[in-house]
Amino acid sequence: GLITTVNGTLSMQGVATAALGAGSAIVYGVGGSLEYAGSATQTSTSIEFPVVAGPVNLIINNSNGVSLHAPRTISGVLTFTTGKFTLGANQFTISNNAPAAIVGHNTNNYVVTNGTGTLQRAIATATNSYDFPVGNADFYKLSNINYTTAPTAAGLLSARWNVGYPGWP
Repeated sequence: GLITTVNGTLSMQGVATAALGAGSAIVYGVGGSLEYAGSATQTSTSIEFPVVAGPVNLIINNSNGVSLHAPRTISGVLTFTTGKFTLGANQFTISNNAPAAIVGHNTNNYVVTNGTGTLQRAIATATNSYDFPVGNADFYKLSNINYTTAPTAAGLLSARWNVGYPGWP
């Protein structure tokens, strides 16, 4: 099979889908990024978003939205250019503990936690502030955890939209 290494950005544009021959794979180099920039709603696949040697960075650049097909982890930055990133029942983890590991989020660009899936972020043993830009399909609620005293151990924090919270859709 053929192994294709992405050292720049693999951009899934239009209505593109990835297809590989038997035994072939896409792997990502040190700075490799995956961008969803479709003209219709896109759903990730294990071909362009493998569980092993997957992208370092993920870019959501689709105003129609992107859905995650399975639990995945990135070690770099989640960038929102335009569109929502829907998790469904899948966990999405950012193992980069830098506060700026999620950028570009706003009322139109955020993580939709419409099922049991969660947005999970690594935290450092430092006084940092971490954004969790989550919501449902129609409503955005930025959550922020601000450590004014450094945690004694690094770890992971998770967030998801809680359907039915009084006063919220």
